[in-house]
Amino acid sequence: MLSLAGAAQAADPIMPLSEVQPGMVCTARSVTHGTAISSFDAEVLDVIADDPAAGGARLLVRVSGPAIDATGVGPGFSGSPILCDGRYAGAISEGIGDYGNKVLLATPIEAILGARPTAAASARRAPALLRAARPLTAPLTVSGLSSRTRRLLSRAAAKVDRTVLAAPPGPLAGYPVQDPVPGAAVAASLSTGDISVGAVGTVAYRDGDQVFSRVLAGTMPRGGAAEDRARVAELVGSAKDQEEHRYAVESLVRALEPHVTGLQAPAEPGVLELSNVSHLVTDVTARLDDSSHVLDLLAALHPTAAVGGTPREAALRTIAELEGMHRGRYAGATGWVDAAGDGEWGLALRCAQVSGRSARLFAGCGIVGASDPDTEVLEAQAKFVPVRDALEGS
Repeated sequence: MLSLAGAAQAADPIMPLSEVQPGMVCTARSVTHGTAISSFDAEVLDVIADDPAAGGARLLVRVSGPAIDATGVGPGFSGSPILCDGRYAGAISEGIGDYGNKVLLATPIEAILGARPTAAASARRAPALLRAARPLTAPLTVSGLSSRTRRLLSRAAAKVDRTVLAAPPGPLAGYPVQDPVPGAAVAASLSTGDISVGAVGTVAYRDGDQVFSRVLAGTMPRGGAAEDRARVAELVGSAKDQEEHRYAVESLVRALEPHVTGLQAPAEPGVLELSNVSHLVTDVTARLDDSSHVLDLLAALHPTAAVGGTPREAALRTIAELEGMHRGRYAGATGWVDAAGDGEWGLALRCAQVSGRSARLFAGCGIVGASDPDTEVLEAQAKFVPVRDALEGS
C-alpha cells in the first residue's frame, strides 16, 4: 500500500511529549465566533503519565486570554491545537467541569498522529462484516466547500445512490470557503427525517507531504489459537520468509529514495495477523522531497520485488518465460488519486476475474532459493480463502 497526503506543503513541526514540561506557557488556537481563528494562552499544569485505563497520556492545561475569558472551553473546542515554542504539542480533548471551564485535558500530538488506519483497513477486509453492512440512505449535509469540490462530491455520491445536500457556506450572507488550517472550525452532520446528528470540532494538525507505504511479504497460514502462536514464531524465525521480506523492503526503499527525505524503515518486520494468514509487515514513512505526484511514486515503485522479483528487469524477463499464464489485473495497482496529487494505492492480490457465472481466482507466492514447492502451494491455497468466502457468501 502506498499513500501520499498533502503534497502541496510541508508538515507542521511537532513537540514530543518528552519535551513538554509543567510551567510551559504555550498558545492554543480555535474559533470562538464567526470563522476567524483566535489565539489564547495555554499553561501546562502537569504532564499525566501514560495510563491505558485512562486512555493514554494527557496534558493538564489552564487557558486564559481575551479570546477565551468570557466563554471558557465548551463544545466545539475538541481538537484545538496547542503550540509550545512554535511546535505542535497536543490538542484539546475535553474540559473539566469546575474552574470556570478554564482547565482542560489535552491529547499529546504523538498520540494523535500515531493512530494509523489499520483497524479500518482490517474491517474492510472482513467478509462477514461486509455482508452484514447496509448502505446509509440518509442525506449527507455539507457546507463550506468550493463549488468544484461540491460537484465532485455530489457526482461521487450519485454513483452509490446517496443524496448530498450541499448548502452554501455560512449563513444567508455566506462565509468564504475556509482553508482547513490548525485552529479552523470543522463540522459534520447526518440528517434523517426529523432528526439531525452533528459534531463540531477544530483542525488539530495538518500532516503535510507524508509518504506512507506498507510492505507485506513472508506468509504463514493461520491455525487454532494455540497453533497460531507457534506459527507466528515460526514465521518470525524463518530465514526464508525474512529473506523474501527483505527483498521487498529493499526494492521499495530504493525506488522511493530519489523522491523523499527522512525515510524511516524499521530494522525488523512486525507481524500482521489476518483472518486466514499472517504476514511479515514493515511500515515505511518519509517526506516528499520533490514535486512528484502520487502516480509518479507509483510508477517508480511498481512492480516491487514482492510481485516482480529482484533485480527487477532480469526477474521480470524470467517470470515472463516461466510463469505460463497471463496475470491480467492480478498484482496490478488499484486505488484513488485527487486533484492535489494525493492518493492511496495498493496491489490487487486477493482478487478474482468474474465472467458470467464463472470466477477465476488468483493467488501467488514469493519464491526465493530456500522455498519449498509443497509449502508454497499450501500458502497459495490459504490466500484463496478470503475471496472464495466472499463469493460463497454472496
